[in-house]
Amino acid sequence: MVVPEVEESKVQPLSTVFILCPFHEPFNTYYEKVYKPAIQAAGRNPLRADSIFRSGNVVRQVWEFILESEVVLAELSEENPNVYYELGLAHAVGKPTILATSVPDAIPFDLRNLRHLVYDTRQPDWAAQLQMAIAQTIEETARRPAGVVLPELGLTAIPFPRNPTGPREGSEDSGVEAGLAMLQASIDSLRQEVSAPRSPTPNVPDSQLGADGLVDLATALLVRGFSKREVVDELRARGAPGLWATHTVDQLRSQT
Repeated sequence: MVVPEVEESKVQPLSTVFILCPFHEPFNTYYEKVYKPAIQAAGRNPLRADSIFRSGNVVRQVWEFILESEVVLAELSEENPNVYYELGLAHAVGKPTILATSVPDAIPFDLRNLRHLVYDTRQPDWAAQLQMAIAQTIEETARRPAGVVLPELGLTAIPFPRNPTGPREGSEDSGVEAGLAMLQASIDSLRQEVSAPRSPTPNVPDSQLGADGLVDLATALLVRGFSKREVVDELRARGAPGLWATHTVDQLRSQT
């Protein structure tokens, strides 16, 4: 049987899922053995930044592939600045994102209202379960990229969806919409924070702590075994700026 030739212009390429993850073990193996097969099972083309780097501006190359991808999948099991930066670029253009982590506390407070997959490598079939979850989530996100993908938990794939039929960017109405979207995201994050079980914190007054009081609180939390992320979130919840809180906790941890 002679197979008719298909014009190249009519061939539809597979849509791409761009993967953001550190470039070292065990994540290199996760990418090859878990993420790639899961994305291919969902009928998409997996792509990671280290496979596309060429001469030229690296950030521009990453930016272009984020723009061209259908979905962005970010591995957040460790606090990797490159991954966070690229995830911020994806959020800036309203790209649907899926977060995956083996350390739930590693997901920053500001991102906990986004769809995330938690896996446990201590489980014997964790890889197969994660593959299935990734493939299913990609399909769900592709069907409703700008909508809430888990209404019962308030989880979405896009923090601030763009409205192509709405006001132009930079207009007063656009600024109001962005502010409302940010407020809603904060409310969703706080709702999850309140509903999640937490260990009791030291009995320190919320008001008028001051810098010294916040440092004392951070010290007490670290002594009690709280993680860096939990301590930073606690300081921010009590009015501390995020950069100051992170720097303070890093200093305290280096002294122990």
